[in-house]
Amino acid sequence: MAARSTDFKPFEVIYRLFVSQDDAVPRAPIRIIAAGTITALALAACGSEAPRSQRDSTSAPTLDPALADALADPILVDPDLGQQANGDALRPPDRPPSGGLPPVDIAPIAPPAAPSVHAPEPGGDCAECTIARQARTLGALAAAGRDPRTRVCAATLRYSARWAARMPAALPLPRDARVLVAAGTDEGQCALRAARFVTAMPVKGAIDFYYAHASASGFSAEHRADDDMNTLHGTRDRDAAAYAVIVRPRAQGGSVIDLVVNAAD
Repeated sequence: MAARSTDFKPFEVIYRLFVSQDDAVPRAPIRIIAAGTITALALAACGSEAPRSQRDSTSAPTLDPALADALADPILVDPDLGQQANGDALRPPDRPPSGGLPPVDIAPIAPPAAPSVHAPEPGGDCAECTIARQARTLGALAAAGRDPRTRVCAATLRYSARWAARMPAALPLPRDARVLVAAGTDEGQCALRAARFVTAMPVKGAIDFYYAHASASGFSAEHRADDDMNTLHGTRDRDAAAYAVIVRPRAQGGSVIDLVVNAAD
């Protein structure tokens, strides 16, 4: 707004319009009086603006120093989680979600003591070894096994880590087992459990471990081998339970084991 002379007196203009009896000042129509009044008030308001320095000192409230520091701090983010934060968005994520497994050597534990009962030397052809090499999943391994009841139950197998904790006491996981994948089902007459895990036990130690447990629980045990793969299979007459153990050496040491058990206890 342009600067104005301080001699301008808007209220004197209003007085002359409304009050003056001087014949030299004719009575204005109502519209002109109203317009003049509004104009005079607007000019008076403009002329009463506070100095800029005073306005600046009161328009911006000061913040508490602690609050100001908190607002200025950078936000902590996890870049790995941030990359997957839009996984359910309409657009695809920048990269597929990680399906990686935790390192199995993160907290190595000594293997259990060697059992006093040892498995016999492997004998005969190892047809189970061929099946194990062709099976890509625990479900495929159970469906291709020699036990008829296990093959039927494999159709309802469901994958979840919780099944690894529900192995029967007769054929448990070693205490240093690192579970990679697990599955199971309790539908109908099934009590099927399957797990793939790693252990610090060597191949022979793992076979001896399960041979000792199977024999103590009333299972039969057949030991077969083909190159570096060993298998142990058996059944139990009193409840038609069955199991299969497939053991391979692990490059980093120890063994990788597939355990399939169809037994209630």
